[in-house]
Amino acid sequence: LLVYILLEIIEFLLSVLTVKLYGGKNTSAFLSIIGGFLGAIVGNFIFPIIGGMIGLIIGAYVVTYYNERKNGRTSEEAIQIANSTTLGYILAKGLKSIGILVFGIYLITIHWK
Repeated sequence: LLVYILLEIIEFLLSVLTVKLYGGKNTSAFLSIIGGFLGAIVGNFIFPIIGGMIGLIIGAYVVTYYNERKNGRTSEEAIQIANSTTLGYILAKGLKSIGILVFGIYLITIHWK
């Protein structure tokens, strides 16, 4: 359970980091987490299982884009920063999947001894 919680925290922090690397504001980084969380909940109701992941990405993207536009960025800049949120979540999902597989293999090898 602790490994999963750690991987979840890393997922959100990686998204925040990519927003900051692409020049996004602190509020966009924070709001991308909230947008992703709310998007995952809504997406899960619309399309169970896969909808959570799709909703997470769409929710984070829309909230980040809106916040950057509201703060005076051009449409192109806001799109680039919102894309960074998507990139962060996709990278984080990949890392989280690898972490879960490695931990699962570790548990299986311990069990078989």
